[in-house]
Amino acid sequence: MAGFSGITQVRRNKPGRKLYGYISAPLVRMVDSAMKKLHAEADKQSVPQEKLRPQTQGEAETAISRRFIHFEKVNTGRGPLETRTYIMDDLVVVRLKGVLTPSEQRLAQAAERGVYLVKQARLELLNSQRADVEQIIRETLDVGVRSLYTDICTTWGEKIVVISLDQRPQWTKGEYKPK
Repeated sequence: MAGFSGITQVRRNKPGRKLYGYISAPLVRMVDSAMKKLHAEADKQSVPQEKLRPQTQGEAETAISRRFIHFEKVNTGRGPLETRTYIMDDLVVVRLKGVLTPSEQRLAQAAERGVYLVKQARLELLNSQRADVEQIIRETLDVGVRSLYTDICTTWGEKIVVISLDQRPQWTKGEYKPK
């Protein structure tokens, strides 16, 4: 119930409440404490690490997909139903299907501003974990991240993450050749 009281406080816009966009401070504190618990549990579990840097584009795409699945599990408590990664020159596109929790699905369907709240909360979570996303890319592709863009479709439960790289990744064997 505490999460819902935070949402109603935003609608009332009580004086003296510090707001983050349209998310109230109590809701942000609740999400932060939940994130700390998830990170503590994730640290106890073994983190899937790729032993060697991928040698081909296909191996790199698979490694990034696996790392993003783990990232979603740690940060939201559940993983996506399907994940695909595409590397095109200096651009990485990660498509995650089925990422919404049942609570987020109900909020997006029921509340007047539910879609906005779900998108805003997911954006804040990703922004707070941006360093982890950059580390995934840096460790897998051995290149830096220039910029990161994301959006989530609350109708289909699909999330897209687009990552612009500092340079095009180099493969030790096999090369991507556009048709």
